[in-house]
Amino acid sequence: MSDSSFTIEQVLELAKEKGLTHIAITNHDTVKGLKEAIELGKKYGLEVIPGVEISAYDYKRNRKVHLLGYGIDLKNKALNKKMIDLKDIKTIN
Repeated sequence: MSDSSFTIEQVLELAKEKGLTHIAITNHDTVKGLKEAIELGKKYGLEVIPGVEISAYDYKRNRKVHLLGYGIDLKNKALNKKMIDLKDIKTIN
């Protein structure tokens, strides 16, 4: 599922219905909602793998790209600061 209009809980419900035991959840340029996803995952018996999708630019190919990171540490101060910085940049542009 990509760029879903479903809530995190709806995604987890669908994952459980499909028989998944683990699922990665990412958001564009933010870790917002990942703590909630991990907690809700416990409710559904799912292991939620927290991730982030960082917007970047490939100057060699002259196009936007997305870098995916999985199993991230939600308490990492540098990562959280970078997500705030990216949010500020998007607001300016």
